[in-house]
Amino acid sequence: MKVFVINLDRCPDRLARVKARLDALGVPFERVAGVDEATLDPAERKRCVSEFLWWCCSLRPITRGQVGCTLGHQKVYRKMLAEGLGHACVLEDDVILGDRFPEVLAWLDGALDDARPQVALLFDHSGGRFELPVEGGPSRLDRIDGSMYAEGYVLTAKAARAVLDANFPLRVMDDIWMRWVRQGRIELFFARPSVCTQTSSVDGASTIVSAVVLRREMSWFGRRWWDFRRLVGLCVDACTGWPEFKGAVALLRERAGR
Repeated sequence: MKVFVINLDRCPDRLARVKARLDALGVPFERVAGVDEATLDPAERKRCVSEFLWWCCSLRPITRGQVGCTLGHQKVYRKMLAEGLGHACVLEDDVILGDRFPEVLAWLDGALDDARPQVALLFDHSGGRFELPVEGGPSRLDRIDGSMYAEGYVLTAKAARAVLDANFPLRVMDDIWMRWVRQGRIELFFARPSVCTQTSSVDGASTIVSAVVLRREMSWFGRRWWDFRRLVGLCVDACTGWPEFKGAVALLRERAGR
């Protein structure tokens, strides 16, 4: 299986660290230059980002880091499709890899169905966990309805195409996986055992976390105004995201037929 590592040109130290770990594990990889939003041409940024729809989805303006991160992952997806890969592994350059990473990667090579839009997360942050668990036993896939983060995962080309179709120009981060599950665009799994994590845990800076904290600090009238704008944003998102409704109906029909 081909492994891609997303790395900004200005972060050679991160590349050296992840390269040393992958070399030690005997896993070859290809570096993909990340998208540095700080140097992104304004015209290109306007083409790639829907500021209004992003606000409707999150009620907050998109940050420079979110733009660069999401476009970096989408760059890998387009590379996958251009090379005709059935599936591939995507790693961020601050990932921490467990000793069983090569084993789980090799197992996933035959476990995923390239005919379906499948995503297998190589981590499990449910319950706020960020440490690498010590797990024995055979590898397996557990279907889940949603998760966040994207430091390490394997996806099929069909899943890559589904996310690109749904999220360009950008209206959310690609790693809000539950959105794509809800739309019926992807099938999402945890690959067991978890074999990667981030170099740092959640710091409260994410759009969702910061939005929740901000709402809690508002007055009663402030929260009501926030909720009204949230409702307007959700309605606009739904009306401009007709594929979500169609995807949800298709998913329900598929599950009813099982």
